[in-house]
Formats: sequence, C-alpha cells, structure tokens
Amino acid sequence: MKGSIKKNKQTGKWDFIINIGKDPLTDKRKQKKKRGFQTKKEAEKALAALLNELHEGLYIEPSKQTYGDYMRFWLDTKINEMSS
Repeated sequence: MKGSIKKNKQTGKWDFIINIGKDPLTDKRKQKKKRGFQTKKEAEKALAALLNELHEGLYIEPSKQTYGDYMRFWLDTKINEMSS
C-alpha cells in the first residue's frame, strides 16, 4: 500500500493521500487525505506513520460520534446486560 504526496499549488503546503481499504457497505475504496504540511519531509513522515498503523492493524477510522452519544450507547448497553 502506497500513498502519494504532492504540493498544493494554491497554499504552497504539502498534502498526502492514501487508500485505506474498502468500505464494507458500498465496496468502494476509502481514502485518507491529510493536508497542510509545511515541508515534504513532514508529509512523508506522517504518511509513513499512517502506513505503519495500517500494516500493524492499529489504525482506527475517526468517527463523528460525540462523547455524549457514545456514553449514552454504552450506558444503554450496560443496562440491557444487567436486565438480561
């Protein structure tokens, strides 16, 4: 798995993009993009760190779920476990 690094012509900063697998629901490829690195070296370092996380199985896709929503879900799950 490789990514690509390029300089953003509008901002003058560096970006990278990488394929991180397929969406199990749609079967379409999922990509991760990070922008705004001051140097190419910084972008390369961040890309290498992400590649390492992917290869080691440590990468967790960020979620837009709030902490409060997660806690309500967790509490509901615990209540259902106790009443079973």
